[in-house]
Amino acid sequence: MSTHARKAWQIIAYTWNGTAYCEPCSPPHWQFLGEERDTPAPVFLFDEFYMINPETGEHTPHTCDTCRHPIE
Repeated sequence: MSTHARKAWQIIAYTWNGTAYCEPCSPPHWQFLGEERDTPAPVFLFDEFYMINPETGEHTPHTCDTCRHPIE
């Protein structure tokens, strides 16, 4: 039985202007280009990409700005 192992360099999301988009929801990069020609930054599987809940101190995953699912 073989299993699929995720690679550390796998892109799981993109961030741009303070928002996060999961891989399936991220629009093509040309739609991100603004007046200053800035582009989104990829988030890799090995990145520490989470929020810290101020009440409990626990790590919670960011949610996609489009579909609202956790990015893991």
